[in-house]
Amino acid sequence: MFALNQNSMMAPELLAKLEKMENPSSLVIAYRAVCEAHLAKIASNPIKKFYYIHKANQQLAFAIELGKNNVEIRFLRFAIQVQSPGILGFQKNIKEDERFLIDNFTSYNWNGIDRMVIKYICNFMIDFGTYTQYEKDRLNNFLNEII
Repeated sequence: MFALNQNSMMAPELLAKLEKMENPSSLVIAYRAVCEAHLAKIASNPIKKFYYIHKANQQLAFAIELGKNNVEIRFLRFAIQVQSPGILGFQKNIKEDERFLIDNFTSYNWNGIDRMVIKYICNFMIDFGTYTQYEKDRLNNFLNEII
């Protein structure tokens, strides 16, 4: 999934696979939203861009309703919103998600999650979040423990 960050052109194919899944979990719904956000990134029509990012935010809101305490889903919403142009108005949950992530990141059950994914998430939070130095140090210490 994180390969999309290097090549958004993979989004349509991945989205098609995710949409075929019956009774998707909250995490699958969140990853569908990520694909929609990448479709916005590659769309040339401004109306389509707005449509895709709007749809992504709706799906993320629904995914969070289903999985309120899922750090991965909250991170996905944070990542999409922090990279969305402010003029679109889709940045309203950034502070809420930042707080949730820093409060829950180190205690979250990361079993079964690839260490490189955890490292990516942690580094993204450090790079894009507005955390204090103490909070960044906590994330870096956590990162050093898992590597």
